[in-house]
Amino acid sequence: MGKVPGILTVRAHMWKRTNGLDNVPAPIRGYAIRNHPEYLDVPKLWDDTPNPTSWELYKSTHKPAE
Repeated sequence: MGKVPGILTVRAHMWKRTNGLDNVPAPIRGYAIRNHPEYLDVPKLWDDTPNPTSWELYKSTHKPAE
């Protein structure tokens, strides 16, 4: 948007996987199995680095309009 004032809108959809992979819709599960099998298991190493929110990340990478 350059120097044009505006707003940031974030829309996210998520759910808690309570019944294993059967709780994940088949198209998403198939895509993950084929393309990102590393996401199907709990990480062996856990990184305690704080995870920024979408707004915090946006704010840190964009300058305000003048």
